[in-house]
Amino acid sequence: MGYVIKHNKYDIIILYIKDENKNISTVGFAIFQKHDTYMHLCYLFIDENYRSKGLGEKFLSMVLDNDKYKNINITTMPSNAKAKNFYINKLNFETDKDSGCKDSLIRRI
Repeated sequence: MGYVIKHNKYDIIILYIKDENKNISTVGFAIFQKHDTYMHLCYLFIDENYRSKGLGEKFLSMVLDNDKYKNINITTMPSNAKAKNFYINKLNFETDKDSGCKDSLIRRI
Protein backbone atom coordinates (compact mmCIF):
# COMPACT_ATOMS: atom_id res chain seq x y z
CA MET A 1 0.00 0.00 0.00
CA GLY A 2 2.93 2.36 0.41
CA TYR A 3 6.54 2.90 -0.53
CA VAL A 4 8.91 5.05 1.53
CA ILE A 5 11.71 7.21 0.16
CA LYS A 6 13.96 8.31 3.02
CA HIS A 7 16.11 11.41 3.12
CA ASN A 8 18.10 13.08 5.91
CA LYS A 9 15.26 15.46 6.81
CA TYR A 10 12.29 14.19 4.83
CA ASP A 11 10.33 11.00 4.28
CA ILE A 12 8.26 10.80 1.12
CA ILE A 13 5.64 8.08 1.24
CA ILE A 14 3.93 7.02 -1.96
CA LEU A 15 0.45 5.49 -1.67
CA TYR A 16 -0.47 2.92 -4.26
CA ILE A 17 -3.21 0.36 -4.74
CA LYS A 18 -3.54 -2.81 -6.77
CA ASP A 19 -6.72 -3.51 -8.70
CA GLU A 20 -8.24 -6.95 -9.26
CA ASN A 21 -5.79 -7.54 -12.14
CA LYS A 22 -2.84 -6.65 -9.89
CA ASN A 23 -2.21 -3.44 -11.82
CA ILE A 24 -0.59 -0.83 -9.61
CA SER A 25 -1.88 2.74 -9.52
CA THR A 26 -0.33 5.59 -7.57
CA VAL A 27 -3.15 7.37 -5.78
CA GLY A 28 -1.34 9.78 -3.49
CA PHE A 29 1.66 10.75 -1.46
CA ALA A 30 2.70 12.40 1.78
CA ILE A 31 5.84 14.35 2.63
CA PHE A 32 7.02 14.53 6.24
CA GLN A 33 9.82 16.66 7.66
CA LYS A 34 11.56 15.03 10.61
CA HIS A 35 12.72 17.00 13.64
CA ASP A 36 14.28 15.83 16.91
CA THR A 37 11.06 15.51 18.89
CA TYR A 38 8.28 15.79 16.33
CA MET A 39 7.38 15.26 12.71
CA HIS A 40 5.73 17.85 10.45
CA LEU A 41 3.33 16.71 7.74
CA CYS A 42 4.32 19.05 4.93
CA TYR A 43 2.00 17.79 2.25
CA LEU A 44 -0.68 15.20 1.67
CA PHE A 45 -2.17 14.51 -1.73
CA ILE A 46 -4.83 11.97 -2.70
CA ASP A 47 -5.88 11.77 -6.34
CA GLU A 48 -9.36 13.28 -6.70
CA ASN A 49 -10.67 10.00 -8.15
CA TYR A 50 -9.89 8.28 -4.85
CA ARG A 51 -10.99 10.97 -2.37
CA SER A 52 -13.83 10.40 0.10
CA LYS A 53 -13.24 6.64 0.05
CA GLY A 54 -11.33 6.39 3.32
CA LEU A 55 -7.89 5.99 1.71
CA GLY A 56 -6.43 9.18 3.18
CA GLU A 57 -7.51 8.19 6.67
CA LYS A 58 -6.16 4.63 6.34
CA PHE A 59 -2.93 5.85 4.77
CA LEU A 60 -2.15 8.49 7.38
CA SER A 61 -3.28 6.30 10.27
CA MET A 62 -0.85 3.61 9.12
CA VAL A 63 1.99 6.14 8.91
CA LEU A 64 1.23 8.02 12.12
CA ASP A 65 0.60 4.95 14.27
CA ASN A 66 3.89 3.33 13.26
CA ASP A 67 6.21 6.23 13.76
CA LYS A 68 8.64 6.99 16.58
CA TYR A 69 7.57 10.61 16.90
CA LYS A 70 5.24 11.48 19.74
CA ASN A 71 4.01 14.73 18.19
CA ILE A 72 2.99 15.27 14.59
CA ASN A 73 1.94 18.69 13.37
CA ILE A 74 0.49 20.20 10.24
CA THR A 75 -0.53 23.66 9.14
CA THR A 76 -3.61 23.79 6.96
CA MET A 77 -4.47 26.55 4.53
CA PRO A 78 -7.00 28.95 6.09
CA SER A 79 -9.32 28.44 3.12
CA ASN A 80 -9.26 24.63 3.37
CA ALA A 81 -11.86 23.88 6.05
CA LYS A 82 -12.43 20.41 4.57
CA ALA A 83 -8.80 19.41 5.22
CA LYS A 84 -8.84 20.87 8.72
CA ASN A 85 -12.03 18.93 9.55
CA PHE A 86 -10.47 15.76 8.12
CA TYR A 87 -7.42 15.99 10.40
CA ILE A 88 -9.48 16.90 13.48
CA ASN A 89 -12.43 14.53 13.03
CA LYS A 90 -10.75 11.51 11.43
CA LEU A 91 -7.18 11.54 12.79
CA ASN A 92 -7.53 13.15 16.25
CA PHE A 93 -5.51 16.28 15.57
CA GLU A 94 -6.31 19.37 17.62
CA THR A 95 -5.55 23.06 17.32
CA ASP A 96 -1.96 23.72 18.42
CA LYS A 97 -2.48 26.57 20.86
CA ASP A 98 1.27 26.85 21.50
CA SER A 99 2.11 27.66 17.87
CA GLY A 100 0.42 31.05 17.69
CA CYS A 101 -1.17 30.05 14.36
CA LYS A 102 -4.89 29.25 14.32
CA ASP A 103 -4.40 26.92 11.33
CA SER A 104 -1.70 24.83 13.00
CA LEU A 105 -2.82 21.40 14.18
CA ILE A 106 -1.03 18.84 16.32
CA ARG A 107 -1.50 15.19 17.21
CA ARG A 108 0.07 14.16 20.47
CA ILE A 109 0.63 10.47 21.14
